[in-house]
Amino acid sequence: MFRTFGVTGAETLAWEVFTRLADSWIEGNRRLVGDGWHPFTLSVRIVNWLHVLCAWKERFNAHPEFFKRFMESLDGQARILSSSLEHDVRGNHLLKNLRALLWAGTLLDGPQAKSWNTVRSPFCGRNWPSRFYPMGGILKGRQAIIPSSSKIFWK
Repeated sequence: MFRTFGVTGAETLAWEVFTRLADSWIEGNRRLVGDGWHPFTLSVRIVNWLHVLCAWKERFNAHPEFFKRFMESLDGQARILSSSLEHDVRGNHLLKNLRALLWAGTLLDGPQAKSWNTVRSPFCGRNWPSRFYPMGGILKGRQAIIPSSSKIFWK
């Protein structure tokens, strides 16, 4: 993902830009208000940040202060998300929420993080037949989204 840079130093530049942006978000969003704390936004950011964490393990290890701030923020975001799952919109946002918690539960440490791996189980039997079509699509409002539900969930 990030290792496709062909220009010398481009990966270092990408790392520097990412750390500045992540630090800026962390510093600017200490209060739990605004669109950045909406469950859907949290879901997208959590998965994206975990992708970065996996891709740049060595860089994170080389910057322990940033790593600590980043992980504390990531853990906090996942905690907020775990207590604010979206049950409206017939479940399509809930899929993103659960996916993010599964990723967080798999890649983060601690007892609460491990519990996020099982957070999906109470929802699997609840109204799911009314949300999915036999060919794997999902109902979003009055519109059918045809991609496989597993692709939406794991993508």
